[in-house]
Amino acid sequence: MKRILPYEIPPVETYQSDAFFLGICLSYNRSKNVYINRFINLQCNNSISMKQIDIRFANSLWGDLYNEGTGELNLFHFCNYNMTTLIKFMEERIDQNCYLLLYEVDEYYLSYTDSYKKKHYKHDTYIYGYDDDNFYIVAYSNKRLQKLEVNKKEIVNSVLKTNINDIDNFCSFRINQAANILIDVKSIINGLHNYCDGESGYDDTSFVYGINVWNVVIESINSLNERKQFEEKELDLRIMRLIWEHKKSMCYRLEQLNDKEIEISDVILEKLREIEKQAYLAFQLFFKYMIENNHSRDKLDKIERIYRRLREQEKELYPQIIDILEKNLNA
Repeated sequence: MKRILPYEIPPVETYQSDAFFLGICLSYNRSKNVYINRFINLQCNNSISMKQIDIRFANSLWGDLYNEGTGELNLFHFCNYNMTTLIKFMEERIDQNCYLLLYEVDEYYLSYTDSYKKKHYKHDTYIYGYDDDNFYIVAYSNKRLQKLEVNKKEIVNSVLKTNINDIDNFCSFRINQAANILIDVKSIINGLHNYCDGESGYDDTSFVYGINVWNVVIESINSLNERKQFEEKELDLRIMRLIWEHKKSMCYRLEQLNDKEIEISDVILEKLREIEKQAYLAFQLFFKYMIENNHSRDKLDKIERIYRRLREQEKELYPQIIDILEKNLNA
């Protein structure tokens, strides 16, 4: 027996849980516009410690589609299964077009991970298919998100050896068969307004949102510079990567809208592409700073200057984009 569900490696992959969800949506025509309608605003916690900053796309998670009725989400408990029955049940869920998310599995027992037989490290595992011997999973390996085939018993064995109190349940997710997500210009405008205003779009003050995320990241870079001492344990490359992915998403969104006869000027599109290019440069500079021998502070200074410049460019450019979209909506 074999059943492999469609899965497209997404353009946003910094956090695997977000990436897996987006890859599912992009794999179906009825849900691929999730990427255009969402993934606009950012949220993060307010901290000067880079290791404690957690930047995410706001309102762009599994639960958001579930709450709308677009996605079907179900939870199941591991304690109800042994190895044989768990494999069979997981196959049954995949046969019903469900993707599987296993929470907090110990990667010490998973051969494709860097932690294999080295250290106990718990992380999610994502499954999109199976054959007679293997589960088909999406995971980071060799520092990139990719599709892998892993023996079924290895996956289930890792679950059973992980403290059951840490992984009491697992989740299945699928796009509702009746869903038909169209490009929603009004929703995009609202997302852009929230980003520009530094707001969540609902009553929530527990995070920093939108344009104000720049301030948190810039302050964390300043904090690194002031200490004048390289401490790898305090660095998190994912921050810079997700900022770049946000700018990449914005470029893609406006290019797609332009193709849908919402006229976005070449000047604005070029400015967006330049913002993405500079955000990618900052990401690369930070990576070089982490791996080089002298850990040059010049690179941190350059990243900070780039981010300050991009913040001001977005403050000027995004309202122009909102104006164009609002005129099109009201035409």
